[in-house]
Amino acid sequence: MESSDNSFNNNAPSDNAALNSFLAALAAQQEPHASIQFTAASQTQQFILPTAPPQRVLRSSHLLTSTQPQLAPQLAPQQQQHQQPVKKATSRQAGSKATASRSSAKSAPNRFLPSQVEQLEIMFSRNPSPEKEAMEVLGNFIGLNIDQIRKWFSRRRLKKETQEERFQLGASVTSDESGDLARINDDVNMGDVIAAADRNGSAPTAIDGALSNLIKIEDTTPPPQFSHHSEAFVASTSTVLAVGTPPLAPMTLADINFGDSNYVVKYLKFLAAAETIEEKRARIRADGYQVSNSFYKGLALLKSFKSLIFFRQWVIEAKDAGQTGLLKDVLNLLVKLPITLEGLVASKLGRAVKVVMSGGDRVDEDVKQIAKKLTTAWAALVQKSAGNSAGGENNSTKQPPPKTLAERQRTQREGEDVIATASAAKSHELLANAKKNAT
Repeated sequence: MESSDNSFNNNAPSDNAALNSFLAALAAQQEPHASIQFTAASQTQQFILPTAPPQRVLRSSHLLTSTQPQLAPQLAPQQQQHQQPVKKATSRQAGSKATASRSSAKSAPNRFLPSQVEQLEIMFSRNPSPEKEAMEVLGNFIGLNIDQIRKWFSRRRLKKETQEERFQLGASVTSDESGDLARINDDVNMGDVIAAADRNGSAPTAIDGALSNLIKIEDTTPPPQFSHHSEAFVASTSTVLAVGTPPLAPMTLADINFGDSNYVVKYLKFLAAAETIEEKRARIRADGYQVSNSFYKGLALLKSFKSLIFFRQWVIEAKDAGQTGLLKDVLNLLVKLPITLEGLVASKLGRAVKVVMSGGDRVDEDVKQIAKKLTTAWAALVQKSAGNSAGGENNSTKQPPPKTLAERQRTQREGEDVIATASAAKSHELLANAKKNAT
């Protein structure tokens, strides 16, 4: 019995060393939680050091590094691995919050005032891609920076392109969830409306013809330029077409007040709108209407002598086309107008009448007599103007001379043409009288 006890005591240290080696190898192969490692290490220390004071409690880190240096390299990284997921989770949460705040700040749309949007829409309608300087000026005016304006224009162009593509493709959208069909159709199918009315028992009325005309108008009218207000534009256009707009009544001579010179421009436009020869003659004669002298004066002294230039054109066209009646009516009107020397120079009426005088047998004799009367009156006007110029500056009836050399030369040529025309007319008259007396 004693020998066996002694052998047991002698083998105790070797058994302890073997046990320690076994625990170290086991700790290297396994990866338990830190709390399990701490419990195993505590039990190991209690088993190895049974004489240690129980009141002294060591922390796991101190215990591992001081009493069991062979376990410290294996257990310390496991504690770090246990702490790293917590740190990573915390940093990941903080990063996700910061990213969410930044993304929300970026994705938050810019909210503009209605006045700012109105000014932006005005510029977009004029130029969808303005220059940088234009955007800076607009930004200073409405209180926005250039980045906000640039982003707004970019989104606005994208929106317009998308809407235009949708409009060109037929603007039809199908909803898979509700099964509803939303179709944008600018043309009104009036045939379906009339068919529905017939099914309901309503008889056709006189409005059917107006509806058919409305369909023709809508079919031949091109679609409007698509914009962000297209839906409102289509709705308003359809309403206007459905209601109908009464046509404007054509202008007549009764709409012209021949006693007021303020109606001269309106009368000239009324003459220019005439299409046929009969309309031109009826409008220029103004039969049944009393025309005042102030109206004739306003017609002769219209700004830039537009009326005289207009009548000169009619004289040339009527003469070339052989329209004797219209030519006679225009010349009779010119006889009534108080034409000045400046008007003759600006309109070159003397040359046009001279062409009529030299027409020979192709021109009616009555037309020649009216042309002769005009050339005689205009020649007297030129001679009177020349006499007033020689009379001195104190003559109150003197016409102001042209200011430039070119105008003076043009006036002189016009006067010479008028005098030559009058002389030619007088020669033709003498020759005609001589032939008459000879027969």
